[in-house]
Amino acid sequence: MELSIDQALQRGAAAHESGDMRIAEHWYRSVLIADPGNAEANHNLGLLAIDQGSIDDALDFFVKAIRENPNKEGFWVSCISCLITGNNLGDAQRMLDDVRQAGLSVEALDPLERQLAVARGGDGIVEKKVSSFRDKHEQQRGKKKRLVKKKQLKQESRKAIPPTQDTLDRLLRLYESGALLEAKSLAISLTQEFPGHQAGWKVLGHLLKQLGRPVESLAPSYRSVELSPQDAEAQNNLGNTLLEIGRLGEAVACFRRAIKLEKDYVEAHYNLGLALKKSGDEAKAAESFRRVLSFQSHFLDSQELLLQCLYSEQPSSVFLDHLTAIVAKNQVNATIGSMVGRAKLKFGIQLANPFCEEPLNYVVHRNLAESCDFQQLCIGPVKNLLSSRKFGNRSQSLLVNGSQTAGNIFAIGDPGLDEIEKVIRQEIEQYRSEFAGSRDGLIRRWPPNYALSGWVVSMQAGGSLMPHIHERGWLSGSLYINVPPKTGPDCGNLKCAVGASSDVVDMIGHQETTVNIKTGSLVLFPASVMHHTVPFQSEQDRIVLAFDMIPR
Repeated sequence: MELSIDQALQRGAAAHESGDMRIAEHWYRSVLIADPGNAEANHNLGLLAIDQGSIDDALDFFVKAIRENPNKEGFWVSCISCLITGNNLGDAQRMLDDVRQAGLSVEALDPLERQLAVARGGDGIVEKKVSSFRDKHEQQRGKKKRLVKKKQLKQESRKAIPPTQDTLDRLLRLYESGALLEAKSLAISLTQEFPGHQAGWKVLGHLLKQLGRPVESLAPSYRSVELSPQDAEAQNNLGNTLLEIGRLGEAVACFRRAIKLEKDYVEAHYNLGLALKKSGDEAKAAESFRRVLSFQSHFLDSQELLLQCLYSEQPSSVFLDHLTAIVAKNQVNATIGSMVGRAKLKFGIQLANPFCEEPLNYVVHRNLAESCDFQQLCIGPVKNLLSSRKFGNRSQSLLVNGSQTAGNIFAIGDPGLDEIEKVIRQEIEQYRSEFAGSRDGLIRRWPPNYALSGWVVSMQAGGSLMPHIHERGWLSGSLYINVPPKTGPDCGNLKCAVGASSDVVDMIGHQETTVNIKTGSLVLFPASVMHHTVPFQSEQDRIVLAFDMIPR
């Protein structure tokens, strides 16, 4: 549910009062996206800027607040106090005189008079100390004005001169080549050298999300939208970040704003469908995916996502018609394979599965600890990653009593993780060789090129992961970094199945296999396989590096 502006302001104020400045800033800036001139949000951002020592930024916010609502006494008080804090005593005195004539209350003015007197070296009563500096102050006023004007002109010129096209092209090349850390450094330099231009902020927000730091990417993403509120792509990017960290209502609002700006924006319609689906609104999500398909009949996995939405709806004939049509087109991927298998269990239909007929036959369990120094190769780099906090966590509604890293851990250029990726790729090639004679689409239509996306899941006592598949994967896997001692036969084990238990009546026909995992286990399985983790009890964390082989 999307928050109102008043509710967002209240949340910001609560975070501000509790000392959580980062969260407070997020809520205030979210208000400015919906209402760029909001006086309260500007004023409160000014207060945050003072706390951070950014006097110039604070003044900008206070001036915006005053312009929007010049009748609010507190805005003037904050602005004058900020001028005094920044040692702009002459400007503070003149503003004090102006607001006094305008009728600002004595109760508000007296503390400011005392603050100004103290800043000038007096006590608010002895004017002599003030007047002794007055002549010098007047002499310096002209010089100060010229310096301020020069600074303003410099700032304006920095805003007026955009980054060169060569610089922007270089940034794009770094991103496309996968040199994300170098691209990030260049993007940061652009935000510093051209703070009034959107390009650096927009790319920085996107890169931070790609690097698994979605919370950090919020600030530059918000700034990108503030600098160019009519940029539909910036709204969409912000929505993607909010979606990543599980703030679904806000993400939905961003995608809808993007669509309002650009009604045929296919990616925004697609992302809106994803957010609605994760929110549990399958019907509205289905509408979004239908809209996407009306623009492009094969946009990413929209057909498969629509199929999943229809599976939960009635009547079942709509789902079955859609599934039959997709299979007839000879499309092959994990989601179609999963849906065919589940439809067979739930509806008893007999459709040839284009992905793999018996997916549980393709579940492979190996023990890497027997073939390598598992501590040095795998345990060390993964635990270093977790302790370094290089990656933030993403929202994962299926995870109980645990956390999951955001983004792709193989994208950051960490040497230890790069070695793990090499080993996984070797194991994937061995897996393909083992099943080389298979006629199932999983092997026969094996992608010629693929990316490896990885993340780490840490669970504490009582932790579990509910049944799910990996829709965008082809082959999925789990590398077990630490498996606590088992207190029961299946505690912490991996369960693999053709479908969910809800697909069958009284578990008749339910096909499931248990993988008895331990530290050093590597499990590979088709991405269509429904899998979950059995709850466990231990003082140790259960740590697994999960990954997907994703066709390019």
